[in-house]
Formats: sequence, C-alpha cells, structure tokens
Amino acid sequence: MTAPNQPDIRSAQFYVKYIQTFDVPFRILIAKSADLVQLRALCHEVNAQVIRHVIDHQHFGLDHARLLAQHHHTQFGLEYLTRKPAFANDNAVRAALFKNNGSSKLVLDRCFRTLNLFRLNNLAVGREANEKTMMYARDTLRTKFDQSTPDQKTQFIIRTEGRCLRFFYQMQLDAETADLLGKHMYSSFILVRNLLSFPGLPPEVLRGIFRSPIISKHQGFRQRILSHTNCPADVRIKAKQK
Repeated sequence: MTAPNQPDIRSAQFYVKYIQTFDVPFRILIAKSADLVQLRALCHEVNAQVIRHVIDHQHFGLDHARLLAQHHHTQFGLEYLTRKPAFANDNAVRAALFKNNGSSKLVLDRCFRTLNLFRLNNLAVGREANEKTMMYARDTLRTKFDQSTPDQKTQFIIRTEGRCLRFFYQMQLDAETADLLGKHMYSSFILVRNLLSFPGLPPEVLRGIFRSPIISKHQGFRQRILSHTNCPADVRIKAKQK
C-alpha cells in the first residue's frame, strides 16, 4: 500500500485535533461551510451523515474523492460518493475503493461498470484488491465474459494464456468462440496446458491444438488430447496413422 504523503497526514491530524472532537450535528455545520483546509480534513470523517455534506460541498472535487475513498469506510458514505460516474470511473478512486472494506456490492458494481475483461481478471486473481472485491470481480468477470463477442472471448483467452479459464469451469464456450480457437495455431505451452485443463473444451479446439506444431514437441499434450472426453473421432484416427 502506498505510504500517505505529508498533506494527507496533516489533513488527518487537523481533522482529529480540530473537527472530530465536536458532535455530529456541529460537524455537519462545519461541512456545509468548510473552507478548503477544513474540506480536505473532512475527507477523513468517520460519520456517514457528515460525509454526505462533505461530498455535497461546492468545492468537493476529484482530489477530495480520492482522499475520501481511502479514509472513509461506511457503506452509505461510499455509495453516496460513487453516485457520480466521474468519481466511480476515476482510476485512483477505484484503486482505493477496491481495497476499502466499506465498499458494498453497489459501490463495486459502479466501479466495475467500465472495466474490460483484462482489468476484471486482474482483480479476480487478487491483484489490486481485497478479498471481497476479488470475489465480486469473479462474478462480474463471468457475466461480462458471457456477454462478450466471440472475438473478444477468443482474444481474452489467448492473451491471458488460458489462465482466465479457471473462472469459467462451470461455463460452456459458444460455437463461434470454439471455432475461432480451433483455427488458432498454438505455440504457447502455457496456453495449451490451460486449455487442456478446461473440462468443457469443445472438439473443434482439441482438433486445432492437435494439428499445431507444439504437439510434436510435447507428446504429453498429444496423450491428453486423445484421452479427453471431447476428443473428435477424426483426431483419434489420425493419431493411429502416425
């Protein structure tokens, strides 16, 4: 985690010393009329009702949103923050929210909305995120993958060398995606290994892997294809002829 910079430390100290000591109604009054120093300090506010007025402040901007996403941890406050797409779509805000234990499913859904398959995959494998975000990212990845075009699915599988398939074991590849994967010429050991570990690998893909040059270099793959439950009959016949 990135170490806090000096302005953030000073604003946190200002909040604790000069603002947090007051009760909630008075802190709301401070939030409504805050100057720029107070506004930055209020991004460390712990109360959801106060934070709503902080976000509604006329001078509350992206820098404040980034700070608040790091230091505020109530579900209501973070949901109120991410109502604005400009905040939910900001990379720094999202990075903080992905590690914030206060982020609800609604908050994460708003942050995931514009992410592509590759970014979701990074979150799903535990990079850049806490456990809760990782689990939600996996569900979202499955949905977005299912809604993607055959070409997008194919490129995603190939460019991740099939590592993404671990999240799709309960899913079936559609016919067009299988056809595109079947036409690919395979040279990556990792990609082939991961494809052959996928339970529902279609016959077209097995056929495409079998005719790729990598098979002559790795006889173990040849045996795995022939023993696969979806291995096509023509591949078994060709294997006997060689």
